[in-house]
Amino acid sequence: MALKLIIIFVLLYFVARSVGNMVQAILQDPKAPPRVPPPPRQDQEWQGPTEPTRRGNSDVEDARWEDLE
Repeated sequence: MALKLIIIFVLLYFVARSVGNMVQAILQDPKAPPRVPPPPRQDQEWQGPTEPTRRGNSDVEDARWEDLE
């Protein structure tokens, strides 16, 4: 009984999402430009973490090479 209810709720969830998407597509203006996020800014180049931030992490240990033979 509980498994049937879970399956019914899951199916109803997907039906509700599909209907919502269809309503949104119908109400959308066909002449409106598509929504595209703006491209990331290119005016600054990423330099990586600064040295004080790396030294501030006391829980990070330096890597050591060890043979596992």
